[in-house]
Amino acid sequence: TNDASLTALSTLGLAACLALAEAPRARAAVGAGLIAGAAAAVKYSGALLAVPIAVGQVVATVARPGPRAARMLLLGLLGAAAAMTAAYLAGNPYTLLDRELFIEDVLALVGRGQRGYKGQILDPSGGWVFFLRVLARGLGWPLLVLVLAGLVRALLRPSRADLVLAAYVLAVYAFHARQLMFFARFLLPAVPALLVLAARLA
Repeated sequence: TNDASLTALSTLGLAACLALAEAPRARAAVGAGLIAGAAAAVKYSGALLAVPIAVGQVVATVARPGPRAARMLLLGLLGAAAAMTAAYLAGNPYTLLDRELFIEDVLALVGRGQRGYKGQILDPSGGWVFFLRVLARGLGWPLLVLVLAGLVRALLRPSRADLVLAAYVLAVYAFHARQLMFFARFLLPAVPALLVLAARLA
């Protein structure tokens, strides 16, 4: 499925976001935006990479206050947004070439999210619980405990890298968990970030 490609691009995108968080250069913001746009072209939920891009740009700016900080923040965000839009349209030009079909397809996806796939709901407990069960089965309980502990530590004593990774994990989880159409593969793009957060416990 396209979730495998999305996971690869999301991992590259997060690496770019981490670089951006450490050094808020325009080139880093544009690079992260290009990867995010490519991810969104592969699957619309790839646009969630906009969250760690924004977080990376903000935390880097806060760490380097100065008279030009606000200007650099704005330029970085605008550069990333422009690059993301350009890369998305390059990979999915029919967004503009056939706008009516694009809107129809997006509305159909939204409808599935609200009603479940063909009206079926895989887990009556909902996505919030379903995805935790998926992680428990896929990672095993010992690793799941480490992953959750790493996420909690990242939120309580965050570094810039922690904030970028945690922001993406929570964005992916919240976006998919609130819908009624959910499959285990939807969480794949967040798994590399979760494993890094677990490893940072050491």
